[in-house]
Amino acid sequence: MKYLPFENITDKTKLTPKEVLKRINKIILPISLLFLFFSCNKEKPTKGSYVGDFFGTYQLDNGSIQEKNLLGVQFEITEVTKDYIIISGAKLEKNKKRIKGTLNKHFDFGDFIKIDGRLKKEKGHYIIEGDFTSTDLFMQYNPYLVRDITGKFKIKPDN
Repeated sequence: MKYLPFENITDKTKLTPKEVLKRINKIILPISLLFLFFSCNKEKPTKGSYVGDFFGTYQLDNGSIQEKNLLGVQFEITEVTKDYIIISGAKLEKNKKRIKGTLNKHFDFGDFIKIDGRLKKEKGHYIIEGDFTSTDLFMQYNPYLVRDITGKFKIKPDN
């Protein structure tokens, strides 16, 4: 006779080993699926306060390249779905790990920053990093100078 780990069950219930396996699978499979479903964090990144750093450059009329950095910009992520993310009131497109759109908040760069970034996990937290473009108005000159600024950015949790 073959050894079966559930021999006692088959004797007491008068079920065949196949029937016992079927009943065990009917219980274990749904519980496993429920556990897997509820343990996955569907909301990436999580809602809360974030801080962003932007490192950009622009070109002057004489051809020289100037740096313009914007550090410690406060953001609030208020909603995250599989299709979009809302950052400080701006609805950005979210396609898997890609986040793209315009942050429309007053910055030292101007009133908007267009971002094209990727979501990634770093030290246990989700961050957004990638490329940005913005148009800056240099008001200290007469007439005002308008410059396109391009560069890299990183938005991370404000811990």
